[in-house]
Amino acid sequence: MCILPHYSNIINDIYYLRVSDSLLLNIDRVNLESYDKLAFEYDSLSHVTTRLLEIASKDGFDQFLNIYRNNLTDTVLEVGTGTGFLTSELVKVFNVTSIDISNKMLLIADSKINSSTIRPNKVIFKNISILSPPINFLCNKFNLITCGLADPYFIRKSILNIFKLLSDDGILFFTLPEVKWAKKERILRLKVPFHTTRFKLENGESINPFSFVYTEDEIYKLLNECNFRLLHVFTILANYHDLLKSKTLFKNIPKIICVIAQKK
Repeated sequence: MCILPHYSNIINDIYYLRVSDSLLLNIDRVNLESYDKLAFEYDSLSHVTTRLLEIASKDGFDQFLNIYRNNLTDTVLEVGTGTGFLTSELVKVFNVTSIDISNKMLLIADSKINSSTIRPNKVIFKNISILSPPINFLCNKFNLITCGLADPYFIRKSILNIFKLLSDDGILFFTLPEVKWAKKERILRLKVPFHTTRFKLENGESINPFSFVYTEDEIYKLLNECNFRLLHVFTILANYHDLLKSKTLFKNIPKIICVIAQKK
Protein backbone atom coordinates (compact mmCIF):
# COMPACT_ATOMS: atom_id res chain seq x y z
CA MET A 1 0.00 0.00 0.00
CA CYS A 2 1.26 3.49 -0.82
CA ILE A 3 1.92 5.66 2.25
CA LEU A 4 0.71 9.17 1.58
CA PRO A 5 2.50 12.31 2.78
CA HIS A 6 0.66 14.14 5.58
CA TYR A 7 -2.11 11.52 5.41
CA SER A 8 -3.71 12.73 8.66
CA ASN A 9 -4.50 16.06 6.98
CA ILE A 10 -6.06 14.67 3.80
CA ILE A 11 -9.63 14.37 5.04
CA ASN A 12 -9.69 17.94 6.38
CA ASP A 13 -8.04 19.19 3.18
CA ILE A 14 -10.75 17.57 1.09
CA TYR A 15 -13.73 18.68 3.14
CA TYR A 16 -12.44 22.22 3.56
CA LEU A 17 -11.46 22.35 -0.12
CA ARG A 18 -7.76 22.95 0.53
CA VAL A 19 -5.82 20.58 -1.71
CA SER A 20 -2.20 21.40 -2.50
CA ASP A 21 -0.51 20.88 -5.85
CA SER A 22 1.65 18.16 -4.28
CA LEU A 23 -1.43 16.26 -3.14
CA LEU A 24 -3.00 16.60 -6.60
CA LEU A 25 0.13 15.09 -8.14
CA ASN A 26 0.06 12.30 -5.58
CA ILE A 27 -3.58 11.50 -6.33
CA ASP A 28 -2.80 11.25 -10.05
CA ARG A 29 0.34 9.19 -9.42
CA VAL A 30 -1.33 6.69 -7.08
CA ASN A 31 -4.39 6.32 -9.32
CA LEU A 32 -2.32 5.92 -12.49
CA GLU A 33 -0.09 3.26 -10.94
CA SER A 34 -3.11 1.46 -9.45
CA TYR A 35 -5.31 1.38 -12.54
CA ASP A 36 -2.45 0.54 -14.90
CA LYS A 37 -1.77 -2.53 -12.75
CA LEU A 38 -5.47 -3.35 -12.51
CA ALA A 39 -6.45 -2.69 -16.14
CA PHE A 40 -6.31 -6.20 -17.58
CA GLU A 41 -8.04 -7.71 -14.54
CA TYR A 42 -10.54 -4.90 -13.91
CA ASP A 43 -13.47 -6.59 -15.67
CA SER A 44 -12.95 -9.87 -13.83
CA LEU A 45 -16.05 -11.22 -12.10
CA SER A 46 -13.89 -11.60 -9.00
CA HIS A 47 -14.33 -7.85 -8.51
CA VAL A 48 -18.02 -8.40 -7.85
CA THR A 49 -18.56 -5.25 -5.77
CA THR A 50 -17.29 -3.07 -8.63
CA ARG A 51 -19.54 -4.90 -11.11
CA LEU A 52 -22.59 -4.21 -8.95
CA LEU A 53 -21.65 -0.54 -8.49
CA GLU A 54 -21.31 -0.24 -12.28
CA ILE A 55 -24.74 -1.78 -12.87
CA ALA A 56 -26.27 0.60 -10.33
CA SER A 57 -24.52 3.53 -12.04
CA LYS A 58 -25.97 2.50 -15.41
CA ASP A 59 -29.43 2.37 -13.81
CA GLY A 60 -28.87 5.86 -12.44
CA PHE A 61 -27.81 7.15 -15.83
CA ASP A 62 -30.93 5.65 -17.44
CA GLN A 63 -33.10 7.47 -14.89
CA PHE A 64 -31.23 10.72 -15.56
CA LEU A 65 -31.60 10.34 -19.32
CA ASN A 66 -35.33 9.68 -19.09
CA ILE A 67 -35.79 13.09 -17.45
CA TYR A 68 -33.18 15.28 -19.16
CA ARG A 69 -32.67 13.89 -22.69
CA ASN A 70 -34.67 16.68 -24.38
CA ASN A 71 -32.41 19.31 -22.77
CA LEU A 72 -29.19 17.82 -24.15
CA THR A 73 -27.26 18.08 -27.41
CA ASP A 74 -25.79 15.06 -29.22
CA THR A 75 -22.28 15.33 -27.71
CA VAL A 76 -21.02 14.37 -24.26
CA LEU A 77 -17.74 14.34 -22.36
CA GLU A 78 -17.21 11.25 -20.23
CA VAL A 79 -14.66 11.67 -17.43
CA GLY A 80 -13.06 8.53 -16.03
CA THR A 81 -13.69 6.03 -18.82
CA GLY A 82 -12.30 3.01 -17.01
CA THR A 83 -12.85 0.01 -19.25
CA GLY A 84 -15.96 1.58 -20.77
CA PHE A 85 -18.86 0.36 -18.64
CA LEU A 86 -20.77 3.62 -19.14
CA THR A 87 -19.23 4.47 -22.53
CA SER A 88 -21.12 1.57 -24.08
CA GLU A 89 -24.39 3.17 -22.96
CA LEU A 90 -23.43 6.73 -23.88
CA VAL A 91 -22.49 5.86 -27.46
CA LYS A 92 -26.00 4.57 -28.11
CA VAL A 93 -27.27 8.13 -27.68
CA PHE A 94 -24.38 10.59 -28.04
CA ASN A 95 -21.13 11.31 -29.82
CA VAL A 96 -18.65 10.75 -27.01
CA THR A 97 -15.32 12.22 -26.01
CA SER A 98 -14.01 10.03 -23.19
CA ILE A 99 -10.96 10.72 -21.01
CA ASP A 100 -9.04 8.67 -18.45
CA ILE A 101 -5.67 8.91 -16.73
CA SER A 102 -4.83 5.27 -17.55
CA ASN A 103 -4.06 4.59 -21.20
CA LYS A 104 -4.21 0.85 -20.46
CA MET A 105 -7.83 1.19 -19.32
CA LEU A 106 -8.61 3.26 -22.42
CA LEU A 107 -7.18 0.59 -24.72
CA ILE A 108 -9.56 -1.97 -23.23
CA ALA A 109 -12.52 0.41 -23.52
CA ASP A 110 -11.62 1.15 -27.14
CA SER A 111 -11.39 -2.56 -27.94
CA LYS A 112 -14.80 -3.23 -26.37
CA ILE A 113 -16.50 -0.38 -28.21
CA ASN A 114 -14.90 -1.27 -31.55
CA SER A 115 -15.94 -4.91 -31.23
CA SER A 116 -19.54 -3.99 -30.47
CA THR A 117 -22.10 -4.60 -33.20
CA ILE A 118 -24.04 -1.53 -32.03
CA ARG A 119 -22.06 1.67 -32.51
CA PRO A 120 -24.31 4.35 -34.02
CA ASN A 121 -22.21 7.29 -32.83
CA LYS A 122 -18.59 8.40 -32.67
CA VAL A 123 -16.21 7.87 -29.73
CA ILE A 124 -12.90 9.68 -29.21
CA PHE A 125 -10.68 8.40 -26.39
CA LYS A 126 -8.08 10.72 -24.85
CA ASN A 127 -5.43 9.91 -22.23
CA ILE A 128 -6.05 12.91 -19.97
CA SER A 129 -6.38 13.44 -16.20
CA ILE A 130 -9.27 15.70 -15.21
CA LEU A 131 -7.10 16.98 -12.35
CA SER A 132 -4.53 18.35 -14.79
CA PRO A 133 -5.95 18.59 -18.31
CA PRO A 134 -3.92 20.43 -20.98
CA ILE A 135 -4.93 24.05 -21.54
CA ASN A 136 -6.04 23.41 -25.12
CA PHE A 137 -8.45 20.71 -23.96
CA LEU A 138 -10.13 23.16 -21.58
CA CYS A 139 -11.16 25.19 -24.63
CA ASN A 140 -13.76 22.52 -25.46
CA LYS A 141 -17.36 23.09 -24.40
CA PHE A 142 -19.83 20.32 -23.66
CA ASN A 143 -23.53 20.50 -22.87
CA LEU A 144 -23.27 17.32 -20.77
CA ILE A 145 -20.44 15.80 -18.74
CA THR A 146 -20.85 12.37 -17.15
CA CYS A 147 -18.68 10.82 -14.46
CA GLY A 148 -19.68 7.23 -13.68
CA LEU A 149 -18.14 6.12 -10.37
CA ALA A 150 -16.18 9.37 -10.10
CA ASP A 151 -14.72 8.58 -6.67
CA PRO A 152 -11.04 8.19 -7.72
CA TYR A 153 -10.73 11.87 -8.64
CA PHE A 154 -13.82 13.72 -7.39
CA ILE A 155 -12.37 16.68 -5.49
CA ARG A 156 -12.65 20.44 -5.89
CA LYS A 157 -9.93 20.75 -8.54
CA SER A 158 -11.57 18.26 -10.89
CA ILE A 159 -14.99 19.88 -10.41
CA LEU A 160 -13.54 23.30 -11.27
CA ASN A 161 -12.04 21.84 -14.45
CA ILE A 162 -15.38 20.22 -15.30
CA PHE A 163 -16.99 23.65 -14.82
CA LYS A 164 -14.58 25.13 -17.40
CA LEU A 165 -15.43 22.36 -19.88
CA LEU A 166 -19.20 22.80 -19.63
CA SER A 167 -21.14 25.19 -21.84
CA ASP A 168 -23.40 27.78 -20.22
CA ASP A 169 -26.18 26.02 -18.28
CA GLY A 170 -24.43 22.69 -19.00
CA ILE A 171 -25.37 19.59 -17.01
CA LEU A 172 -23.11 17.41 -14.85
CA PHE A 173 -24.18 13.86 -13.98
CA PHE A 174 -22.02 11.79 -11.64
CA THR A 175 -22.20 8.77 -9.38
CA LEU A 176 -20.21 7.91 -6.26
CA PRO A 177 -20.28 5.04 -3.78
CA GLU A 178 -22.79 6.02 -1.08
CA VAL A 179 -20.91 7.31 1.98
CA LYS A 180 -22.44 5.13 4.73
CA TRP A 181 -22.01 2.00 2.64
CA ALA A 182 -18.42 3.01 1.82
CA LYS A 183 -17.53 3.59 5.49
CA LYS A 184 -18.67 0.10 6.46
CA GLU A 185 -17.00 -1.47 3.43
CA ARG A 186 -13.64 0.20 3.92
CA ILE A 187 -13.28 0.48 7.66
CA LEU A 188 -14.89 -2.80 8.73
CA ARG A 189 -14.33 -5.20 5.80
CA LEU A 190 -11.39 -3.93 3.74
CA LYS A 191 -9.64 -2.22 6.67
CA VAL A 192 -8.20 0.56 4.52
CA PRO A 193 -8.13 4.35 5.02
CA PHE A 194 -11.53 5.91 4.39
CA HIS A 195 -10.57 7.80 1.21
CA THR A 196 -9.08 4.77 -0.51
CA THR A 197 -10.42 1.43 -1.66
CA ARG A 198 -8.77 -1.93 -2.30
CA PHE A 199 -8.47 -4.30 -5.24
CA LYS A 200 -6.72 -7.64 -4.90
CA LEU A 201 -4.86 -8.75 -8.02
CA GLU A 202 -4.58 -12.33 -9.25
CA ASN A 203 -0.94 -12.41 -8.12
CA GLY A 204 -2.04 -11.63 -4.55
CA GLU A 205 -0.92 -7.99 -4.59
CA SER A 206 -3.32 -5.42 -3.12
CA ILE A 207 -3.61 -1.98 -4.66
CA ASN A 208 -5.22 1.03 -3.02
CA PRO A 209 -6.36 3.80 -5.37
CA PHE A 210 -8.06 6.90 -4.00
CA SER A 211 -11.84 6.82 -3.61
CA PHE A 212 -13.49 10.02 -2.37
CA VAL A 213 -17.02 9.86 -1.00
CA TYR A 214 -19.25 12.50 0.56
CA THR A 215 -22.47 13.06 2.44
CA GLU A 216 -25.25 14.92 0.60
CA ASP A 217 -24.45 18.07 2.58
CA GLU A 218 -20.78 17.84 1.60
CA ILE A 219 -21.72 17.32 -2.04
CA TYR A 220 -23.94 20.41 -1.92
CA LYS A 221 -21.12 22.46 -0.37
CA LEU A 222 -18.54 21.21 -2.86
CA LEU A 223 -20.75 21.92 -5.88
CA ASN A 224 -21.84 25.31 -4.59
CA GLU A 225 -18.21 26.35 -4.02
CA CYS A 226 -17.54 25.40 -7.65
CA ASN A 227 -20.53 27.41 -9.00
CA PHE A 228 -22.89 24.52 -9.62
CA ARG A 229 -26.60 24.40 -8.83
CA LEU A 230 -27.72 21.07 -7.37
CA LEU A 231 -30.74 19.78 -9.31
CA HIS A 232 -31.36 16.26 -8.09
CA VAL A 233 -29.85 13.63 -5.78
CA PHE A 234 -30.97 10.01 -5.49
CA THR A 235 -29.52 6.71 -4.29
CA ILE A 236 -29.63 3.26 -5.88
CA LEU A 237 -29.15 -0.03 -4.08
CA ALA A 238 -27.55 -2.84 -6.07
CA ASN A 239 -30.29 -4.88 -7.76
CA TYR A 240 -31.37 -7.98 -5.84
CA HIS A 241 -31.29 -10.17 -8.96
CA ASP A 242 -27.76 -9.00 -9.72
CA LEU A 243 -26.79 -9.96 -6.17
CA LEU A 244 -28.20 -13.45 -6.71
CA LYS A 245 -26.31 -13.83 -9.98
CA SER A 246 -23.07 -12.77 -8.27
CA LYS A 247 -23.31 -15.78 -5.90
CA THR A 248 -21.71 -13.63 -3.22
CA LEU A 249 -23.34 -13.04 0.16
CA PHE A 250 -23.34 -9.34 1.06
CA LYS A 251 -23.92 -8.16 4.62
CA ASN A 252 -23.41 -4.61 3.32
CA ILE A 253 -25.22 -4.36 -0.04
CA PRO A 254 -23.44 -2.00 -2.48
CA LYS A 255 -25.13 1.36 -2.89
CA ILE A 256 -24.43 4.48 -4.96
CA ILE A 257 -25.48 8.11 -4.92
CA CYS A 258 -26.41 9.79 -8.21
CA VAL A 259 -26.12 13.55 -8.55
CA ILE A 260 -27.37 15.93 -11.25
CA ALA A 261 -26.07 19.51 -11.20
CA GLN A 262 -26.10 22.49 -13.53
CA LYS A 263 -23.54 25.19 -14.19
CA LYS A 264 -24.73 28.47 -12.66
